[in-house]
Amino acid sequence: METAVVAGLIGALSGAAVASIISAIAENRRQKTANAHELAVAREQRGQTRMERVYERVIEEAFRLETWAARTLPILEPAPDPPAPLSDHDLFRLNALVGVYASDQVQKLTRSLSDAAREVQGLAWQADFEKKRGRPVDHSEWMPAQQAVREAVQELVRRTNAELRSGAD
Repeated sequence: METAVVAGLIGALSGAAVASIISAIAENRRQKTANAHELAVAREQRGQTRMERVYERVIEEAFRLETWAARTLPILEPAPDPPAPLSDHDLFRLNALVGVYASDQVQKLTRSLSDAAREVQGLAWQADFEKKRGRPVDHSEWMPAQQAVREAVQELVRRTNAELRSGAD
């Protein structure tokens, strides 16, 4: 009889041990799944935060460029001096951030803005050249060039806002 009691106790203890081991394995798997999910959410949040910072910087510089275009070729004079341009280092850094974090559409829009700004710069150089030679300056192309910069900035702002709103969902 004692053997039966001992065998029963051993059976009960081993059953409890097996159940405990199975429970521990299941809990470990659940914890790993929860940790993986938390890591994925944290990684996504870091990416969203980086994109927000990059887009804020891009929009800040876009508005600086718009102000520069308006003041570089002022329709009414005198106008305040244009804002100082970015240093080469800052420009390279901004382009790198856009290249790494911005969507293809935002990259395309920043290139369009750069093209419009180059048009303004070309007109400014041409105006300076004409002034130095004592020739009249043709202002007819200034407003369309400035408008192209304004429209490029507006489109860039719309697109970055749309992307940030969709990423926040």
